[in-house]
Amino acid sequence: MHAPDLECVTHRDLYRDTPSHGRYIPDVQWIGDCSRAGWLALTQDGRLLDEGPERQAIINSDVGIVILEPGDAVNFDVLSFIIRRMTWLREINEESRPFVYRTSLRGRGRRVVLGDLS
Repeated sequence: MHAPDLECVTHRDLYRDTPSHGRYIPDVQWIGDCSRAGWLALTQDGRLLDEGPERQAIINSDVGIVILEPGDAVNFDVLSFIIRRMTWLREINEESRPFVYRTSLRGRGRRVVLGDLS
């Protein structure tokens, strides 16, 4: 999807040319790729915040991530979320990075305090 100020790229499209078509791209890699591109990432993987290399990659990057809960939404649900919450997504996209927000498909987003794991 593309509009003058909006471009949505799916994980599958981004890694289409990989042998697994993006299926086995490590979280640390896509976090870094999103950071370098300046993208706001939407995911349903709340495990990214567990202590480990994924959380450290977020802390060390310039990425913005929104984690959608409960994590079992289908494409239509995610698209509906993006359309309904576009103003909010644009607002947080301007915030200083790194950041992570957790939100349900119908709830309010809350910013996660990342801390430092070093």
